[in-house]
Amino acid sequence: MSLRGVLATKQSRRQRGLTLIEVLVAVGIMAAIGAAFMNSMSTAYKSAGTLDEQTQAEALARSQLEQIKSLPYQDSGNYSVTVSLPPQYSMNITVAEPQKIGTADNYTSLYQLWGNVTTIQEITVSVFRPAGAGNRLVFSAGTYKTKIQ
Repeated sequence: MSLRGVLATKQSRRQRGLTLIEVLVAVGIMAAIGAAFMNSMSTAYKSAGTLDEQTQAEALARSQLEQIKSLPYQDSGNYSVTVSLPPQYSMNITVAEPQKIGTADNYTSLYQLWGNVTTIQEITVSVFRPAGAGNRLVFSAGTYKTKIQ
């Protein structure tokens, strides 16, 4: 056997396996890829939970507003309707002070159209979820109720 053949076989025997450094580098790269993947999955899971929470809160608020819209106008603003709330939510209904539009002192476009005095109330429904020491606002929606005299 020639010298060249002997050197080639010795060299190939040395390079048959991976060195410890090569294995550690490969494991490190795989760990970094795995950590990035797990982080993205965690973010996606949290986003899906937040979206579900907001969708449910919106449905609750809109249901409450539809019930309030179906009731007759009340000057006191005490609209007592009940929507069955899941235990993890709370709801707050805010009724603004009624405002008159179209009085003799204040001719607006509504007065010119209808020729009557219109009273308007703004109603806001807010859905909260307990978070730490206080409540965290999840969704808020509003509507108006009017009374034409």
